[in-house]
Amino acid sequence: TSFEEKEASLPEIQHPDDRNILIVHGDYLVHERESSYFPILKSELLKLNVDYVALGHIHKPFCDELETERKTKVCYPGSPEAHSWKETGPRFVTFGSLEATGVTLEQIPISTRTYEQITVEITGLRRREEILEKILATTKEEKENYITCLLSGRRSNDLLWEYDLSW
Repeated sequence: TSFEEKEASLPEIQHPDDRNILIVHGDYLVHERESSYFPILKSELLKLNVDYVALGHIHKPFCDELETERKTKVCYPGSPEAHSWKETGPRFVTFGSLEATGVTLEQIPISTRTYEQITVEITGLRRREEILEKILATTKEEKENYITCLLSGRRSNDLLWEYDLSW
């Protein structure tokens, strides 16, 4: 009903002997604490007879297995494409299979581009061209991705650093 929802209300399971999937959007909390975004407490999920809890809200993939008779899987699949520099690395969709023996999950990478931060060591390099060559050599495998390059090390005293970085 609003952007914030500080109280969670998980459903009663109507057919506890059947295979059950719970789909919910909110904050999965392993340890009890407050959240403004529909707090889903691990302790409350332990009480439900569900095989899989499909979560939404967090963009980073995360899975947990609860110590229940069914070995309940709880999973944020993440977002299939990164939305910002906060979301580095590969992105996935989660493919699941619900069998009589339980749930199996597979993360399938599908992102077309990723956000990456790469550190380039520049100690001992004396010219702008050497730095550029090192950056290009380090990032050549990343040509389809968005890259932030962090230069690390000590710059040579005789390296003239100009503020025009449009090499």
